[in-house]
Amino acid sequence: MRVERPAWIDIDQDRESAARLDRDHRSKSLDSMVRAVFESQKGRSQEQIDMRTRQVLGAPGRLAPQLDGWLRAAVRPGFLDLGCGPGMLLAAAASRGVSGLGIDVSLEWLVVARRMVEEHGGRATLCAGFAESLPLPDASVPAIVSLDVIEHVADQRRYLVEIDRIAADGATLALATPNRFSLAAEPHVNVWGVGWLPARFQARYVYARSGRAYEFVRLLSVPGLARLLRRHTMIRGRFVVPRVPDDEIETFHPRRARLARVYNDIAESPLLRWPLLGVGPFFRYVGTRRARSTPTPRDSHTA
Repeated sequence: MRVERPAWIDIDQDRESAARLDRDHRSKSLDSMVRAVFESQKGRSQEQIDMRTRQVLGAPGRLAPQLDGWLRAAVRPGFLDLGCGPGMLLAAAASRGVSGLGIDVSLEWLVVARRMVEEHGGRATLCAGFAESLPLPDASVPAIVSLDVIEHVADQRRYLVEIDRIAADGATLALATPNRFSLAAEPHVNVWGVGWLPARFQARYVYARSGRAYEFVRLLSVPGLARLLRRHTMIRGRFVVPRVPDDEIETFHPRRARLARVYNDIAESPLLRWPLLGVGPFFRYVGTRRARSTPTPRDSHTA
């Protein structure tokens, strides 16, 4: 269901990789399948491959508390996981008897997602497609979750227009993304200060600092996302300051771990957490799709 659009992957190459992954690892373990995807990505060390494999395999368990928290209203029967990747959220939902639809631009990751969901007791319903051109009818989806996706799409406006189009009246949207103006390093390239530069200078700055390309990454701030939602959707809601998961902190170096724990202390303080919406490392948004005949008041920026 992928149409001709700009993308961070080569569609033909991805299709070949997906077919090879399914053929060579169909009878092997999920660990082997996930590891094979990371091993095929250029520039990854063995340490990085091991770490990322552990992260993917452990993600359904780590997501479980979020299903009882900020994702409770969004993860319900028939929900859409937009940009589902290897199916970690779909698997977490399946372990609780909740089925959903997964759409991702990468067919290779969808091969992994099918196995991931099945191993958690579910039956995968998956589709390779673009977030800016969703193969779904108008007003057909009761809830949408899209985690760490909006910063990678080629057209953020169109991405939100499509979410608004397919969302049923009263549908919940749960979205998470890194913060452009974070005081921490940019999470995709581990370079400080990227988001504070004008967008046209960011790729050159990242290359000068790290020697790495910086394509199909455009981080948003809270005000930036709020403007896009107001202009292009009928979705209204609130921004949420999240904690850094404890199991993730355990993987940090000591100094970074101490900073993360201080951040969590601030995030849990009703009086102190507001500045984190401006300069925290990431943020979440939970909103509701207004009825198509209902006026659209301004977003609330409460957490």
